Formats: sequence, C-alpha cells, structure tokens
Amino acid sequence: MSEVDNANLIEALEACADQLEHLNRSYPKLACDVSHEGVQQWRERKGEIHLAMQEIQKRQGVEVVIDTAKLAREMLVSHSLEEALDLLLQDHGVEMDVNTLVKMVGKESYIGSLKKRGGFST
Repeated sequence: MSEVDNANLIEALEACADQLEHLNRSYPKLACDVSHEGVQQWRERKGEIHLAMQEIQKRQGVEVVIDTAKLAREMLVSHSLEEALDLLLQDHGVEMDVNTLVKMVGKESYIGSLKKRGGFST
C-alpha cells in the first residue's frame, strides 16, 4: 500500500468514526457499547497507527513531512496537553509551550481535551 493509499484509508476511517460518533449522540437509545467503544478505540489508536506508518517510511528512506497541528489534535483525543507536548518532543523533536499548542490545535480541540479530562464544563 502506498503512502497516499494509507492516508486515504486513515481519512476514510476517521470519517466513519466521526459519523458513528454523531449517530451515537443523536440516537443514544439505538447506540450500543460496541459502537461507543469502537469510536473510542479508533481515536486512541489513530495516533499510534500514524506514528507506526511514519517509522516504516523512515526505514524505507521516505522523507516524512509532519503536519504538527494535525498530529497534536490527534494526540489530544487520548492524551492530556502535557502528555501531547512530551510526545511531540520525544517522538518528533518538536518543542513548544502550552500556549503555542493551544493556538495550533484550536479552541475546539483544546476544550474537547479538557472535557475528556474533567477540567472543563459547559
């Protein structure tokens, strides 16, 4: 599978997860544990899959261009801000402070991360 095919597959899976999450919220009485868990597992593993694909590309000598904002948003799905900052530095050599990360990922991703961690309520 080529890099483009992999990117298209991940994009399609993300669209499926978004739609399933929307349906779970819109029709909670029809949603089941499996549909909720499937979305959550995809969100948690998506970043891992992305990193694994990058490692394969590096071994094959393919230059990897990192979309730091996209990667950070993906990390915030299953990690705290501090964890995302640490992972960006450790795994990708990208160093930044919390303010820069928040500006990069946007208000929606930031607030979503806080809601998942219990640090924000509407």
